[in-house]
Amino acid sequence: MPTRGLTRMEDELTRAQHYRSLAAQLNETAGNELDNARRKQLLELAGQYERLADKLIKQHAPKK
Repeated sequence: MPTRGLTRMEDELTRAQHYRSLAAQLNETAGNELDNARRKQLLELAGQYERLADKLIKQHAPKK
């Protein structure tokens, strides 16, 4: 039976994967967007999801 800490880590890594998927979708949408201002907003939002995913992953990376 998994420990509570392992379950939390798995949940956060699953969320990170979901955030990366959302970022990819937003980047794709931005690539098809004709309006420059909206494209910029979509890319900024995608970047925020990427940074959030990075933060979650770094929390569980082995310490050096």
